[in-house]
Amino acid sequence: MHAALLALLLVPSQDPAPLDPGSVAAAVVDERAACEALGRRIEEAVAARDPDRLAEEIDFDAIVERALEGFPSDSPGLAGFRDGLGGGAKFCTTLIESFERDETQFDFMRLLDAPRRLLFRHFDVGGVGYIEFEVAPDEDGTARAVDMYQWTTGQSLSEQFRWFALPLVWKESVGDRAASRLGGKESAIARSTLRIRRMFERLDSDPAGAMKVYDSLPQEVKFEPFILAARVQIAFQLGDDEYIEALDAFEKHHPESPALDLLLVDRAVIAGDHPAVLRLYDALDAKVGGDPFLDVLRAATLVETGDVDRARTTFERAIRRDARLESVALWSLVGLELDVEDFVAVYQLLVRLDRSQDLAWNDLTEAPHFAKFVQSPAYRRWLYYLENK
Repeated sequence: MHAALLALLLVPSQDPAPLDPGSVAAAVVDERAACEALGRRIEEAVAARDPDRLAEEIDFDAIVERALEGFPSDSPGLAGFRDGLGGGAKFCTTLIESFERDETQFDFMRLLDAPRRLLFRHFDVGGVGYIEFEVAPDEDGTARAVDMYQWTTGQSLSEQFRWFALPLVWKESVGDRAASRLGGKESAIARSTLRIRRMFERLDSDPAGAMKVYDSLPQEVKFEPFILAARVQIAFQLGDDEYIEALDAFEKHHPESPALDLLLVDRAVIAGDHPAVLRLYDALDAKVGGDPFLDVLRAATLVETGDVDRARTTFERAIRRDARLESVALWSLVGLELDVEDFVAVYQLLVRLDRSQDLAWNDLTEAPHFAKFVQSPAYRRWLYYLENK
């Protein structure tokens, strides 16, 4: 045994120095503060539609390393795979472009624990969804994202990258070596890659063809959350019966999925079960630790039931809970008041929007939804306001 090591072993044991509770608490607070600061920086980068700023906050190499864990480090195919991903800048550019195309609002909500994760809400004309970024502290005391999990796909980004890499590993493997490198499910995924690709290529242009490809997949592949989520997207285009069947399958195979309540809302909407819709929003609200945007969705459901007064108060509650929702909630209220023809309320809401948002107003006489409003005295008050503000 090395003499220095032996000397260490022979040193009489001593009680460890007691931890200072204050310093431990301060370290925890500092780490939380660094993670929350990262959440705000990510939100700001997305709001600015700046992929370079976003790439600075994401450790893309760490995501790729997690994806390729256990694969042969000397694989030529995986070297090309890394190059093909194009790095964090390419990924963030693609992400920002998708948000810009869909006019997505992306809001940091809160820090979750075990492991540290940043919860974000995103919404656009297609609805609401949630994304989590797993966080790890850097040596300099800041923090960066080391993975991303999208609720609606049921997969992390590293898991998706691993799926893309599987066929390369399989192709380079022969005989028993293939079984040693890939487990049963991963082998099935690798063998199904071409069919999975065809399914996604046809998802929008040929949903019936995409569903035929889905039906041909092996059992151990077709019920993976990522693939079932694609089935839900396909079935949505094929009609209510197929859509409900796909939702039922997702619920059966992934009853604990965080995306389940989001998906089941649609099933309740199709059934016209408004109480069930509201219960699902409540369940989702609890699952995310409280989301004021769900008040916007609750209010829209209340409008459909004819409970206009509760809808008004629920829209206003969303604004009180999260000022970032002021625009979407106020415009929703404008639509409500136009429907019930309370044109004084419409005028008051337009004034609120003008004072709180940086808006360039179009001629409302050319907007069909405002046809009755522009014939009312409240419209003349609106014109007077614009001329004299």
